[in-house]
Amino acid sequence: MKNLFHPFLLLGIAALSVGCGGKKSDSVTVERPPIAGSSLAVPTATSLEDSLTHEPWSTGELLAPSTLAAQLAKGGAPPVVFDMGSAGTIKGARKIGPAQETESLTKLLEAAAELPKNERVVVYCGCCPFAPCPNIRPAVRTLKEAGFTNVRLLNLPNNLKADWIDAGYPMAN
Repeated sequence: MKNLFHPFLLLGIAALSVGCGGKKSDSVTVERPPIAGSSLAVPTATSLEDSLTHEPWSTGELLAPSTLAAQLAKGGAPPVVFDMGSAGTIKGARKIGPAQETESLTKLLEAAAELPKNERVVVYCGCCPFAPCPNIRPAVRTLKEAGFTNVRLLNLPNNLKADWIDAGYPMAN
């Protein structure tokens, strides 16, 4: 019987289990403390692997920049917009900060605590291309785990500049 495990196959399997810098990356978690005096608690841990394989939003929860710009331009009650990155703040958005940081997730939940659970909420970052963004997944996941039912993600596949600013949509002063 032939040996089914070729040496190069074993090297490939070993390489898959090692992340950047040669460190094993299959069990990375971020611990988050609860918010004192709040009924909302920051989720206790998020698996990096889960965030890369399971998006916390559906395609129907992606919001086109043109749609948000129109909602902000017309009168009435626009959605609550949370800025989770460092690329710039859309006019009317609440600056929270990078959602990859525990302090920012705490700040997000504190800001959201005043809102009804069915409030229209939009989250965006725009610091980098959408797919590898380290901030949008924790923000969306945190709001949903806190019970918000109308969370949308601003669809910025390239970045805030290319998908919002270059289109002439409004920015904060």
